[in-house]
Amino acid sequence: MDASGFLERIKEFAVQYKKWSEPIRQFEETFVPRKAYPDCDEFEERLNAVSDFTLRQRGHDDVPGRISEFLDDNYLVYLGASPEDCQKIRESFAGNHDFENYLLFDYTPRTISKLHESGDEIWLWRGLAAVSLENCEIDFWDTVQEVLAELFAAAEMHGFNPKGVFKKVAGLSSDRMTRRFPMSIQESMMTIEDHPLLKDIRDRIAFYKKIINKKSCD
Repeated sequence: MDASGFLERIKEFAVQYKKWSEPIRQFEETFVPRKAYPDCDEFEERLNAVSDFTLRQRGHDDVPGRISEFLDDNYLVYLGASPEDCQKIRESFAGNHDFENYLLFDYTPRTISKLHESGDEIWLWRGLAAVSLENCEIDFWDTVQEVLAELFAAAEMHGFNPKGVFKKVAGLSSDRMTRRFPMSIQESMMTIEDHPLLKDIRDRIAFYKKIINKKSCD
């Protein structure tokens, strides 16, 4: 697959995901708490109900699973494309907030978990590719910063230096300021090592590693 094929496929998936997620959004908007989850407050009950509905939706038609599989298999096509082609790919679904939400809040957290579990650098590449694709189009700048810091720290935890990977993906990412923040995704990737959040995440990881090691020795 070349960049043109990736662009066409990602456009198709963006349209499919928007259609697939519409019933979930309607369910969430019309949901009335009925104490189906007696130990939860109203907010938690809503979250649980939406989660259950989403699982049923995936059981009927697992569009998110197919998108994840496509990105897992073809992220190198995006990372191997020219900056101009990468921009065309990003622009092909810009404004489709359902799909952008999926990239930022579903696919990318999955890559962080996989990186923590396996220590395989491939998940760092996949996670950064997803951040580059999403391009902070939905204005969750704090989330983007946290995702980048989590990926950086998880890579360090497994003993490899992520700077080169971040630099490579940054070079393919947008150098335009995001809609509400005076920084581009490219600049954010290049400067994440200086972000205060990274130290907090490093400290948290070190703390949990210490607890795990202590339990192993007991």
